[in-house]
Amino acid sequence: MEFRALPPRLHMNEESKCYRKFSNKRVNAKKEKIEFKLTFEEWKKLLIEAKISYNDIGIKGYHLARFNDSGPYEVGNCRFVYYLDNLKEKKFSQKSKEASTKNITTYNKSTSKEERQRTIQKFKETWSKKREHYKPHNILSREDVIKKYELITSLVDLNRRGAISKAAKLLNCSHTCIRRYINRYNKLQKVGGSNPST
Repeated sequence: MEFRALPPRLHMNEESKCYRKFSNKRVNAKKEKIEFKLTFEEWKKLLIEAKISYNDIGIKGYHLARFNDSGPYEVGNCRFVYYLDNLKEKKFSQKSKEASTKNITTYNKSTSKEERQRTIQKFKETWSKKREHYKPHNILSREDVIKKYELITSLVDLNRRGAISKAAKLLNCSHTCIRRYINRYNKLQKVGGSNPST
């Protein structure tokens, strides 16, 4: 059975608004591939047990949380908790522990302190090579700004429409990054005369 979120309606009664919250939770659980076995009546009973109304449910309100962040949403395995309590539970859940483990597997495989230092250094080097063009424009030297600008102008004609987008794609960086280099170059040009490369 396909569950879909309800479309927005201007004039809804209290029961409909309450059902909308239930429906949204059911759809979100399906997106996360978590089994949802609660009926609307059971969901309302959980609200009454928590002594809250459907208006208290939200991002910074109450969440329907499972015990130990595992198993399906069903009677006996879930209850409404304040969002901060839910976040604390998620931190210690098996799912988040597995994600953290994947991130440090390479680091933990290394046997000696020197090997771990080499792993960290290798990561830093490859990262800096990949992100070289992301170096903040305001800490670049005058020569670096000129080189970046010349690189951009050698790839695209800045007077043409879509030049910044094209340059961003070619250099694998953001539009903002390209604009900042151009603006920095223009500022240097105003301060240093007509040609900042001299």
